Amino acid sequence: MKNISVGRQTAESAAAGEKQFLKAEAERLGVRYVDVDNICFDDSLVRRIPEKTARRFCCIALAKIGPKIIYATPDPFDFNAADTLKGHTGCTAEFVLGSREAIMRIIDAIYG
Repeated sequence: MKNISVGRQTAESAAAGEKQFLKAEAERLGVRYVDVDNICFDDSLVRRIPEKTARRFCCIALAKIGPKIIYATPDPFDFNAADTLKGHTGCTAEFVLGSREAIMRIIDAIYG
């Protein structure tokens, strides 16, 4: 039996529960879910979006594929975000579902 604290075990269980919930929600909404905690980010791609915009829409760029950039966000149907992001990059925005808390941690880490 592993020797881990109850607090850590509870936190790990909560994180696993959130991921399962987000996967189910993505399926229900007909969008993809991405666990952003397991992705290596391209800082130059992420920084194409001003920090203020990334925080406002809680989104992080994952990849550029042709004329579109794929973003993780907790709100994959935010059309205002899509328009704003296109204005900053000139690329069409495609959204996948991601954890708000995880996205904000990454924004904090990349933008400081």
